[in-house]
Amino acid sequence: MTGLAGRTTPSSAKGATLTERFSEEFQIFNVRLPLGTIERLHRYRDHLNITQPGIEATASMAARMLLLRGLDQVEEEMEARRKPRRK
Repeated sequence: MTGLAGRTTPSSAKGATLTERFSEEFQIFNVRLPLGTIERLHRYRDHLNITQPGIEATASMAARMLLLRGLDQVEEEMEARRKPRRK
């Protein structure tokens, strides 16, 4: 997968660590979310701040982390479906 200007980005590279993902360049992407989803993001942000002191997570950071995890999972599922099944 490629990022801006056709370059491969760390987040698209298999096995990229969170540090590598969060050190890459970012672009703003706005999205409308239901209030309940925003509350869930805030709960996850609070969980991160409790379980990983010192990172000072924001709701934006929590959303980014969850989005990357979700995309990784979906891409793995897509890859598994493309592989031929053995009989």
